[in-house]
Amino acid sequence: MHASKWSQEKKFELVLRVLRGESVAELCRENGLSATQFYKWREAFLRGAQEGLKDKRKPQNRDPALEENRKLKKLVAEQLLIIEGQKKLYQLEGEGS
Repeated sequence: MHASKWSQEKKFELVLRVLRGESVAELCRENGLSATQFYKWREAFLRGAQEGLKDKRKPQNRDPALEENRKLKKLVAEQLLIIEGQKKLYQLEGEGS
């Protein structure tokens, strides 16, 4: 069978069989597959697994200056919300007089 005719599911199954202990030579012989092609599939499988296991969390800022900058930006944003709220309150009080 030509490599492009193998389904993703079949490739997955064959790679798993070898990872579980089956002989590459025997598996390739039984399925009419070259070892070279099998090893390409296995490498792609392992790259995909490695990508899937990457830590997706945001990296922690270890630089104290960056952390301080983040805190200051948050403080400025909070103060801006307070100021905007006070402006609106003042305008409402002025209208009610």
